[in-house]
Amino acid sequence: MWTLKALNPSNDGVKSYIEKSYSQLMARSDLGFKDLELLKLSISECRQLKSFYEDKKQIVVVGLGGSSLGAKALCEALYPNEWQDKITFLDNVDSFTVDSFLAAVESPKELGWIVISKSGGTIEVLSLLDYCHEYFQSKGQFSILKNMVAITEEKESSLKTFANENNIPCLPVPLNVGGRFSAFTAVGLFPLGFLGVDFDKIISGFSKALSNKDQVIDMGSQLYESMGREEFNFYCFHYCDRLTLWADWLQQLWSESLSKAVDRKGNDAPVLSTFIPCRGASAQHSVLQQVVEGREKKFACFVRVSSSESGNHKIKKSILGHELMESKSLGDLLCAEAKATEQALNDSGTSTFSLSVSDLDAESVTQFMGLWMLTVGTLGEAFDINAFNQPGVESGKLIARRVLSDSH
Repeated sequence: MWTLKALNPSNDGVKSYIEKSYSQLMARSDLGFKDLELLKLSISECRQLKSFYEDKKQIVVVGLGGSSLGAKALCEALYPNEWQDKITFLDNVDSFTVDSFLAAVESPKELGWIVISKSGGTIEVLSLLDYCHEYFQSKGQFSILKNMVAITEEKESSLKTFANENNIPCLPVPLNVGGRFSAFTAVGLFPLGFLGVDFDKIISGFSKALSNKDQVIDMGSQLYESMGREEFNFYCFHYCDRLTLWADWLQQLWSESLSKAVDRKGNDAPVLSTFIPCRGASAQHSVLQQVVEGREKKFACFVRVSSSESGNHKIKKSILGHELMESKSLGDLLCAEAKATEQALNDSGTSTFSLSVSDLDAESVTQFMGLWMLTVGTLGEAFDINAFNQPGVESGKLIARRVLSDSH
């Protein structure tokens, strides 16, 4: 279980308002990400395609943004020492990266391809599929379509139509689950299945997130109050390398959900925080000066995992005469760095809260990501904004298509 500790307790009136906002969120029937039965259905659907993995040594996941970040975060957190040997994420259209990957493939028939686009029309995903398919066709007439599963919404789209016409198995992304909230649909679960995840622990972890109303209210209250104080830079220090990609996932969840121009009544939306992920202790040697002495108002969260602050080996005697670390492990140093950084921020007048857990497993990671989904959704209700659209992203997509069209 995750433990929350805050420098300053939240105001009772704020907590009452956030509780009301949480209740509004949970009462909404149009949001599938918080539906435990929908998660169980997604797991059942993934299990039905388990045979897809049987003869695959590696899989390639083609997807961008919400179609990859959640899955990558889960893979890194749960299988930090092996996931990169078994799964490749093609989640950008950088030609150098894609060409380098394709050139290194020795046995294309041993690769499984998972192509993910919630809308079924994401231009980067469809272009990557075209590009990779043509590459292997040109190298030996091998079609990757024989080793492919598509994950998309159950509605008419380019990807859905193509999959049906070519007898490619499809897994659904529920229509009422947004891309950045889709980690616990087939988008994140099917790649995890290849790594051998215990799906029962996923169910248990999400159940704990749904039943932990008080923690969502505590997190939401701390963040709501920080924005009321106009602390518009939200620094999140994670002291666990296994959560580096989780921070990227949370950055998307936070940014796309809470940064809106108008509220649900069409009025100017409130200014909300910019999320800034920081990797402890490394970030202390890069951004901490800005955090401690920068003049902007800020708020900080510290995420700590006890297993990262332990260690199997202690330094008996420093060859450099560094006595401070004698009889201590690297985990002791990481622990000291986390405590010291939080204290330094508090001393400089910055409010903080921390979230800690003993270790990361399928249950605790699922619970953690579930808590953040619920907290972000609750803040959307509290600020009366639509936390489940992304009009700023859509406008950029339209412009990109126009640029491509004009270049012909």
